[in-house]
Amino acid sequence: MRARIAATVALLAMAGLLQPSSVAAAGRTEMANRDVPCHLVGEALAGEGHGRLCQMFTRIVRDTDGDAIHAIELEARQTGEAIVTLRGEDGAVIAKMGEVVMDRPIGLDTWNYLARSLRDYLEREAP
Repeated sequence: MRARIAATVALLAMAGLLQPSSVAAAGRTEMANRDVPCHLVGEALAGEGHGRLCQMFTRIVRDTDGDAIHAIELEARQTGEAIVTLRGEDGAVIAKMGEVVMDRPIGLDTWNYLARSLRDYLEREAP
């Protein structure tokens, strides 16, 4: 599954199809960790608080020397989608991954899976 996500992200990036996602201002929670701002949209659906989730993803950025990454966006949707988007200094999407699950709210296992997949991708394709 991880390989499929990473391959999809890589193909979309090569094709120029990764577009900035629109993030609703309402319901946005922000947290900065080591100068990398992290936003969580849909906290009530995320299953975990913004602090724990943002810490998980900012740690990955820090551990993989993601100097090109200037923002992390997390989104939990009513459709069961858990999405993580990494943006560069200019706001362009560096990486975007998602998973659709049946859990409501989205379980921590899903976020952990996305975090591991993102770490694997960044270790192979460091921006």
